[in-house]
Amino acid sequence: MRKFLWLGFSLICLLSAIALTFAGGFERSPFEPPPAPEIVLPRSEEVDLTGKDNLECKWISLKPAEVDHFELKLYKGYDMYESGLILSENVSSGKTSFLIKASTFELGQVYTMSLCQVSYGGEKSDKAFTSFKIIAK
Repeated sequence: MRKFLWLGFSLICLLSAIALTFAGGFERSPFEPPPAPEIVLPRSEEVDLTGKDNLECKWISLKPAEVDHFELKLYKGYDMYESGLILSENVSSGKTSFLIKASTFELGQVYTMSLCQVSYGGEKSDKAFTSFKIIAK
């Protein structure tokens, strides 16, 4: 009898643990950082700014309801160090694009743009980034 009681208790505990695991659904935990945004523009490795006043940076947010703002940074070169930082902007959550003046860029120079989204709780996503070279101005 004791064996059956112990087996029944173990089975109830196991089923309870499984039910609690799936009860919250498949949403991310409140302690998990938001997903990284996806950069749409610029997407090519070479950028032509001929006749343009600005370079448009555009992205998609995978969880827009959770975003307080985006952190956009532009670096000179491939390395994302503070010494190469030439632009840092906090972009409001309602925007999914940002214009950078063409005069910011030098012909033949490589630039790296990084973007992360910051949730209302202050958690930062992983950085999305892209590098490109200015081939014409």
